[in-house]
Amino acid sequence: MLYFSLFVYGMYVANGVVEEKSSRVMEMMIATVKPTTMMTAKILGIGAVGLTQYFIWIGTGLGLLTLKGKGISLIPGMTLQLTTIEPLYLLYFGIFFILGFLLYASMYAGIGAMVSRPEDTNQAVSPMTFLIVAAFMLAMVSLYRPDNPWVVALSYVPFFTPMVLFARIILTHVSTLGVLLGIFDLVLTTLLLIWIAGKMYRVGVLMYGKVSWRDMIRLVRER
Repeated sequence: MLYFSLFVYGMYVANGVVEEKSSRVMEMMIATVKPTTMMTAKILGIGAVGLTQYFIWIGTGLGLLTLKGKGISLIPGMTLQLTTIEPLYLLYFGIFFILGFLLYASMYAGIGAMVSRPEDTNQAVSPMTFLIVAAFMLAMVSLYRPDNPWVVALSYVPFFTPMVLFARIILTHVSTLGVLLGIFDLVLTTLLLIWIAGKMYRVGVLMYGKVSWRDMIRLVRER
C-alpha cells in the first residue's frame, strides 16, 4: 500500500504541475500566487486525497482488529488468522505514509515544474520512480532477512525508510531509538528536499523547452 501510494500520488503531483504549465494556466496563477505557495497547495491537495484513502484503510484495519484471533475464510479450505495485527502498526503506517509522500511528492513537483510537455513527464521523473521501485524491492528482500546488516543500514537511507524500516518494524524487533532515528532522519531529509523542490519550482514554472538534469542543477544552485 505504501508503494502504491507513493508512486501513484507522486505521479499525480507531477502530472498536475505539468498540465498546468503546458496549458499556460500556471502563468496566470503566478501573477497573484507565489510559486512555492502553488507547489505547497498542489502537494497538500493531492496528499489530502491520499490521506482519505489512508483513513479508509485504517477503518478497514480497525474492523479487522475486532476479528483478531478469529479465522477468516477467504477460500474454501484456506483460513487467514489475524493474530499479528497491532494498532501501533497503523500509527507507523500513517507516519511513514505522510513523511514518504511529502519526501517524494516535493521532488515530483519540482521536477514536474521543469517539464514543458506531458509526454516528457515519465522520462523526467524516472529517477524518483526508480527509487520507489528500489525501496519496494528492498522491502521484499527484508521479508526474508530483516536483520541482515545491509538491510538494516539501507532502512535508514531516507528514500528507502518509509517501506524498508516499516517492514522491519513489523517483522523483527527494532528498538524505540532505532524507530525514532529513522523518523528523525526522514523528517530532516524531507524538509531539505521540500526546500530544494521549492527552488526548482520557482525556477522552472516559466521555463519552456527541454531542460536537462545538468541545467536543472545549475539553475537551482544559482538561485
